[in-house]
Amino acid sequence: MKKFLLVISVALMCSGLQSQKVLVGWHTFTATSAPIANEVPDNAESGFSGILGGEVNPAYSTTGGGNGVGTGNSGDNTYGQSVVINPLPTVSNSCVKMSPTNNAKRRVDFQVTNNSGASVTLGGIHFDYAYVWGADVDNLKLSVKHFGAMSDLSNANTILVENIGFANSDDKAWHSIDVSLANMGNDITLADGQKAAFWIELPGSGVNGDANVIIDNIAITDNSNATPTSIHSSTLSSKVRIYPNPATEVINIEAVEAEITEVQLLDLTGKVVYKSNTTDAINVSSLSKGFYVVKMEAADGEVCTNKILIK
Repeated sequence: MKKFLLVISVALMCSGLQSQKVLVGWHTFTATSAPIANEVPDNAESGFSGILGGEVNPAYSTTGGGNGVGTGNSGDNTYGQSVVINPLPTVSNSCVKMSPTNNAKRRVDFQVTNNSGASVTLGGIHFDYAYVWGADVDNLKLSVKHFGAMSDLSNANTILVENIGFANSDDKAWHSIDVSLANMGNDITLADGQKAAFWIELPGSGVNGDANVIIDNIAITDNSNATPTSIHSSTLSSKVRIYPNPATEVINIEAVEAEITEVQLLDLTGKVVYKSNTTDAINVSSLSKGFYVVKMEAADGEVCTNKILIK
């Protein structure tokens, strides 16, 4: 389906960012300017299969998949904040767009099926997201739900996380999030032959037709090593703006209604290359080119991370 090269590994970089196994993951999408109806995963663990788009529930074949976009991707080579895409894609310039004009249900459905011959406990949902354009940025609050009607797990349409937003209308950066399944209680184990489904959605009201959000690098993982115990704060992430991205000389951090008490810059091995108790501009001109993680901690203990490219 696709050609890949280069294998990298990411060390455990901070609490809540755990090494997990990708059961199914999507980072490229074949549909262009059309609803995604049946997208198979780019990465799948042996014995597992997946599907993304309207065919998760055939009754919504054109409204549960978002619109495929042939240009634009987060380009950070991880699912969410913490799970590396392995092997890396040679081409990944595509994503999924959600807006009221091209997706009446304003959501992307995705599903994993276990045919491994053994039970597996699910770990979390991981994805990247960005605001593209539109007048309703204040109302663009993403949520993630368990799709009970299309799942063999006993939970109904459980809300896993909601109110994932953006700092302001100029916040065009890609953001990443790892979502815990804690709200589902104890029934997060798939027996052989069972499936679990989830969706990412925009709000059902209060959003005009020109409001667009794009999604990339979506994965469902198991709970190997550890299950995330919390959402690595979407609330703080929505209050922080990091720019420019990509960066060449400096990285600026702008916090709105948040007191940042520590900033760290980590490379993809988890090594801290910069640390400060202020949000002063970070000079990156002497650092090697590549992807880094900006980790920020607020006075109330909330932590968020954002990936940034240094060119």
